[in-house]
Amino acid sequence: MMPEYKISIEIQPDSKEVDFIDKQLQQFNIGKIGDYQYTSLFLLLRDSQENVVGGLEGFIGLGWLHIGTLWIAQELRGEDMEKRYFWQQSKKLLIVAA
Repeated sequence: MMPEYKISIEIQPDSKEVDFIDKQLQQFNIGKIGDYQYTSLFLLLRDSQENVVGGLEGFIGLGWLHIGTLWIAQELRGEDMEKRYFWQQSKKLLIVAA
């Protein structure tokens, strides 16, 4: 007889459960590829008055850039600002983190 499982959608997951899942994945990955490090990344795009008009949150690890959140102010969208700024900065940070 197969065990029964239940999937639940957690709008505000318990931080202990999130940490547990993260640690389980990290242990699995270490078993497959060895120890590794991730570097948290947070970039802000500011205008000339120092107002935040964009941002990127993610991490760098194993030669990858993982973007969790990317936001650009509406007035800058469609001007290729995302590509010009964030990818230039991300490349620099990848080189520094490597």
